[in-house]
Amino acid sequence: MPIEPNWGIKKNSDGKNTFWFGFKGHLVVTTKSQYIASRLMTSGNLSDSKTANPLLKEVENLFPGHFTTTILDARYDFEPIYRQLHEYQMRAVIHYKSE
Repeated sequence: MPIEPNWGIKKNSDGKNTFWFGFKGHLVVTTKSQYIASRLMTSGNLSDSKTANPLLKEVENLFPGHFTTTILDARYDFEPIYRQLHEYQMRAVIHYKSE
């Protein structure tokens, strides 16, 4: 994972581009306790979806079989993420990307 500060861009709720320079923090948070189960810091321009599988792998290594369901937004609607979740026998709640 790239860890140098870099420019990131995404569209806000008004459809306008938002820019930032620096890093992004990616967290796996439990819904019951709100504890952080895993975290990853990356360059600001890295897509969120690219961090999903490494985070899922770390969670499964730290807490094998403990988590049964994952809730993710549309940025994580990619086949490799579904395959990883299936391998760990986790159910997926992922908002589909609108085309």
